[in-house]
Amino acid sequence: MYYEPGQAVEDQTVSPDGDSVAFTRLNLSSGDAEQYTIPITGGPIRQITDAADNSGRARWSPDGRILLFHRRVSAEGRIELFKVSTQNPQVDVGAKFFAPPSQDAALPAYAPDSQVVVCALGPADFAGPRSTALVETTAPLSTIQAITSNYPTYLHVGLSPIVSPDGTRLALMALNPSVPNASSPQVFASRRNMSEPPRFTNIGSHAVADSSTTVSDAPTVGQNFSFTVTATDQEGDVLSYDAYFLREGMTFTRSTRTFSWTPPSGTVDKTFNVVFIVTTQSGGTDVIIDKLTVGPCCLGPQARAVQTGGAEAVEGPNPTAGRFVLATPPFPGARAELDLFDVSGRRVARVLGPSGSPLVWDGRGSEGERVPSGVYLYRLRVAGHERRGRVVLLP
Repeated sequence: MYYEPGQAVEDQTVSPDGDSVAFTRLNLSSGDAEQYTIPITGGPIRQITDAADNSGRARWSPDGRILLFHRRVSAEGRIELFKVSTQNPQVDVGAKFFAPPSQDAALPAYAPDSQVVVCALGPADFAGPRSTALVETTAPLSTIQAITSNYPTYLHVGLSPIVSPDGTRLALMALNPSVPNASSPQVFASRRNMSEPPRFTNIGSHAVADSSTTVSDAPTVGQNFSFTVTATDQEGDVLSYDAYFLREGMTFTRSTRTFSWTPPSGTVDKTFNVVFIVTTQSGGTDVIIDKLTVGPCCLGPQARAVQTGGAEAVEGPNPTAGRFVLATPPFPGARAELDLFDVSGRRVARVLGPSGSPLVWDGRGSEGERVPSGVYLYRLRVAGHERRGRVVLLP
């Protein structure tokens, strides 16, 4: 929670990866309004804009790199759209995004594919009701002026147009043009395009439903963790894939739809939210967040202690002469699965147990036989969480 005497907070919006909140902070004494961000778990606030003219209604770009907002430019007597980098916040005249002559542009919002921004367009300085405008984000500022208004009869001062999360519909608050002298706004929605959106079917080993919003994985520090993502489209449209909020050495190859990461030291027990997005040329979109929680790897004799049947044991050891222990995260009612594979990918053993209890591999195969010494790969799965690594079995 953020609170500061003499300040008011409004227009809060969560970042696409769910890690931060952007908001407008209004100074109740001076009336100044600027844009800030704060971690969603709490912490110090970070000022994003700093200028004499007041700003408001900040909205994230889908990749989280830009905050788009409107600002009242006193010298020009109207409201215009500006953008600022969240990595290097600095606003100046070069950061102006959309400035239609003799009109206001306000209340911006990104489409989920980042190719279009919707906003309210109307008489300068809130002199009358506005209509909805669509602005292509790839157009240079010098040509973006030629934008025309969409749905010109649907008007309201507080229009607040947004694009639906799947990119196919436009919603806005406006006066009903079929009701003479209407004074109260209503919510309207229209088709932005007539194509069905794509949808993810797999995020690595996770089969995802159309209603899925997140999956969870548990990569291991120092071990390469990679997977591919897959989507489908009802009309067979060409699909474009991307990944946002890549950090700490993460990579995503668009041509092969492959995510890869070797978690560096210092990331154990930290969670990183990566946003995977698939789009079509029509603007249809699907988005999944993968929550990556890094686990330890290759623990030696001084590894952290875990409980095995009331007795304390050591997670590991690794290398081991025949007994390898892994702790499992607690999920009530869930089962933990530990699979061991040889270097050719053939499964040689499986250990099952309740989540929250450690699993122990005794160096034996599925038939109870002692397996040869060497390097084995393990995969631990619990309630959608996954951890991978390798264990060295000594003679």
